[in-house]
Amino acid sequence: MPPTKWQELASVVENARSPSSTESNPTPYVIEDNASSSTLVTGKEERVLGGWRRSERLRIEIPVDVYVCGENEEPIFGQGKTVDVSAHGALLALPMSVDIGQTLRLVHRQTKREIECHVLRFVKRYPEGGGEVGVEFAGVSQHFWGIASPPADWDPNWVPNALPQRPEPKVPPAQQISVPGTGKSRQANLGAIAATVKRILKNSRILNWRMVVLAASVVSLTLWIAMRGPSDADSAATGVPAGVVPEDARRIPRIERTRLATASDFDPDAISWLRGSDLQASGKIPGFYSNTKKSNAYILVGKAHERRVVIFADGGLRYNAEYPVIALAACVPMELVHKISWAEATPPESDGDGLLIVRAADAPASGVMLFLRGSQVVSASPVDYREIKFGQGCQP
Repeated sequence: MPPTKWQELASVVENARSPSSTESNPTPYVIEDNASSSTLVTGKEERVLGGWRRSERLRIEIPVDVYVCGENEEPIFGQGKTVDVSAHGALLALPMSVDIGQTLRLVHRQTKREIECHVLRFVKRYPEGGGEVGVEFAGVSQHFWGIASPPADWDPNWVPNALPQRPEPKVPPAQQISVPGTGKSRQANLGAIAATVKRILKNSRILNWRMVVLAASVVSLTLWIAMRGPSDADSAATGVPAGVVPEDARRIPRIERTRLATASDFDPDAISWLRGSDLQASGKIPGFYSNTKKSNAYILVGKAHERRVVIFADGGLRYNAEYPVIALAACVPMELVHKISWAEATPPESDGDGLLIVRAADAPASGVMLFLRGSQVVSASPVDYREIKFGQGCQP
């Protein structure tokens, strides 16, 4: 996504390839001219769905100078190299020992760019000292590594484009199936069960008593199934995740491959922040997204733990996109969307409530606001998502 002031996103969806189906051929990445002497390592495209890696990693070897900073001590200098890199940090091969949480200063040996980072984890320790360590930048840096064509999610303003639409299948009236246990079908079921009971009682004198008991048990079980109301099991049987409105589910491609997100799918720190506004985290997020009729937005979780953001408005599916990770999602009332401080130029006014997507709880600039403007879905980045006010929320 180019660093525009705001971006209109496509508003339709399709049956797109699952993100888990990566290409089998390795993809090379090109380094900018001023870093051309770096050693390029090809590798598969990898979309990381969680953890500290909030942007795509590239397997590439880049020489770096490393300064280990200590309190009231002279920095320790060493020369290392990258194993893989991202917009949020890198996996480094270092000759010196470091500690978790320790601050490092990296210098790109070719471009001479400098950046501060801290040690997050150890991947491998070398017997002679040092090892491979994961480090995280103090802030997102799209350009530090000098990649000429970085992945789209290295841009702090990146939001996945909605996927093109797949036509809804048309079912002929003769093939439509009524839901068991509801309406006329329930009455028909009960009538059939009553007839079966009468036949059993009529013939009970000539049947073995064991057969009578068995038949009565079967009838009782069938009666219980017919009498019970719709449940989560019914939803699962029809491919509709529990919590998703069936009418909405029919319009969502590949809905059977997902489930509705729960509080446990979001970041605990982000949930705590939301509770400060007396709101609860949920995968179903009602709102007046078109300012005419209440509709729903959903956060769905796929089988590979990828997240999908879905927004309905005006009776139709307006946005459906996959995100590598979502720390939190919440509805922001339209009157408060207008009061947000934006990182760049002010976007157009929204037609209704906005949907806030937070990609990393500990990164204030990682919030993205999605809202409708005419036939388009617009995205814009707040300066600090933690400064957003919710008022009474989007509930009626």
